[in-house]
Amino acid sequence: MRSILSSLVRISLLWWVFGDTLEKESIICDVDGDCSSSTEHSPSLSFNLDRFGDLVSTNHPHCVDTNERDCPMKALLNACVKTPEVMLEECPFSCGLCNNYDAETSQVKTCYGDLQNVNNNPGVLQVIRQTQHYMMHQVFVNETYAKIRSSCKNRHVNCSQWAWEGECEKNPQYMKKECAPACQTCHWLDIRIRCPFDESLAKESTTWSEPGDLDRFFWSVVRNDTVGKLYGLKVLSGPAEAIEPDGRPGSWVLQLDHFLSAMECERLIDLGHELGFQRSKDIGRIKYDGSTESYESKSRTSSTAWCTESSVCGKDVIQQKVIQRIEQLIQIPINNSEALQLLRYEENQYYKVHHDYTPLHAGSMAGVRILTVFLYLNDDHLEGGGTNFPAIHNLTVVPKQGRAILWPSVLNDEPGQIDVRTEHQALPVERGVKYAANAWIHERDFRTPLHMGCGV
Repeated sequence: MRSILSSLVRISLLWWVFGDTLEKESIICDVDGDCSSSTEHSPSLSFNLDRFGDLVSTNHPHCVDTNERDCPMKALLNACVKTPEVMLEECPFSCGLCNNYDAETSQVKTCYGDLQNVNNNPGVLQVIRQTQHYMMHQVFVNETYAKIRSSCKNRHVNCSQWAWEGECEKNPQYMKKECAPACQTCHWLDIRIRCPFDESLAKESTTWSEPGDLDRFFWSVVRNDTVGKLYGLKVLSGPAEAIEPDGRPGSWVLQLDHFLSAMECERLIDLGHELGFQRSKDIGRIKYDGSTESYESKSRTSSTAWCTESSVCGKDVIQQKVIQRIEQLIQIPINNSEALQLLRYEENQYYKVHHDYTPLHAGSMAGVRILTVFLYLNDDHLEGGGTNFPAIHNLTVVPKQGRAILWPSVLNDEPGQIDVRTEHQALPVERGVKYAANAWIHERDFRTPLHMGCGV
């Protein structure tokens, strides 16, 4: 008897929340995710238990598909989201718009996700009703949402619960994207709206914004006597008038043999092990929120540890000293740099021919990668593992502890456009283990947009 009464109360709660809109509206979701939870409830989601209505019929006469043969297949093909103006009218049953409350599991189902846990909570059902109204009357009908409509999903079964607990405000970076329907932030998935940027207005903050700026930078380094004496500068490649007798004409490649001390190199290696080296990944396809996926590639077999600002590495005094030295050398704010990437190549590991320039970065807040600073951290008992530039007369730089090399990813005459000549590869390690690090420098501030959720 107690179980039956409990089920009746759950169904009554659903009727109170959905009322006469139940035959038109519904809910759901399930995707891997994580989020903190609290017990502080939002006062705006209060409820009145005296408003319970009649029980919901499990066979509502108006909730049927007008085309019982085609509707199920169309729903499987995501037509409920792609063409909601047609499907929600013709195929309400297949789109999951009715009889969607499971009293046994206390879950609700919708066409923009899988399942939402209700946990017998009237407040959560109120969130679900508000979500439903938002999706039906804004997202599914307003052309502003056309590009992100099919991506706007509650990607965790507890999205509605968390929204009721105020997590949309407490943990916005996660919730606004992973629980967009529950937080009513579907627009946030459109990176153009989330991260508005007008490249034409950003010229003053763009490094190497004018033709000739790149050459002027490299010439300033080459002609700096202090840099030459302190770091043992050598021009491996560049304009004919800049290269040394054994140099190669082509895109700039500078070598500084004494950029790091042995102690600094050893500390960076130790920090990599403290962080934990993981299989290196490449940038993949664009995700639902405008950011990019990463994936393991057969062309790259090394391992990586990212020295992010909040990590033990980012807070390390010696690492910070190295970063400051890079900033002094290139005269570009360090905020334009991605976190230092620590690398480990074991025997037979490599990174085949690739380019550091990533087209997906074009037009973003940070802009494209324009410069690479690569650091060699060891050479003991090491054979192979050189950095090879096939298009620069097959130039190969051999690892040497403390050595740094610099090269651009863009053209001097067309800033922001890829210089294909600086394609390069990490040759296989023949013996020993190679440790290295690199900093990728962008046109503009990279770190601030990253913290805003605008990184790509």
